[in-house]
Amino acid sequence: MKKLTETDLMVLDSILEACPTEKVERYLAPGASLADDLGLSRHEINLIGFTVEQELQYRGFPALTDEQILSWEKVQDIIDAVVGITAANSK
Repeated sequence: MKKLTETDLMVLDSILEACPTEKVERYLAPGASLADDLGLSRHEINLIGFTVEQELQYRGFPALTDEQILSWEKVQDIIDAVVGITAANSK
């Protein structure tokens, strides 16, 4: 198993903060499907987007787009979006 990065941990923590259900706590991992593995609704995924966005803005990065949030199917998709935003705005 690969070591989790700071970004991985930030995303996982944001998901737990937004949706602290037993199923999320049990199955949360970078490869988990948001709907199938974690049982999240579109509303809950949007709430995760809001939570991740707040953390990004706290760290000085721009907001997520609606298109980014709507495209998320797996936890890894969220991590990839955050990595993309931080990489593009750290130069």
